[in-house]
Amino acid sequence: MPIQKMNGNGNGNSQVKVNGNGNGKATDNFKDVMLHSLNNAVEITHSVNGIPFQNEDIQKLASCLFIARTR
Repeated sequence: MPIQKMNGNGNGNSQVKVNGNGNGKATDNFKDVMLHSLNNAVEITHSVNGIPFQNEDIQKLASCLFIARTR
């Protein structure tokens, strides 16, 4: 559902699509970024031999990648 939002210079409004979390920001692709980050974390753990990674390690790597990519 679009909402009305000032365009910043005070001379008009523009339609902005709500992204689902209710903050009124433009539609985002956080799900795609998270999926890409998770895939990269799995690739990183597979590329390192000799260290037994656990699910928690992959989750932490994916979270770090996600945060860095969405700043």
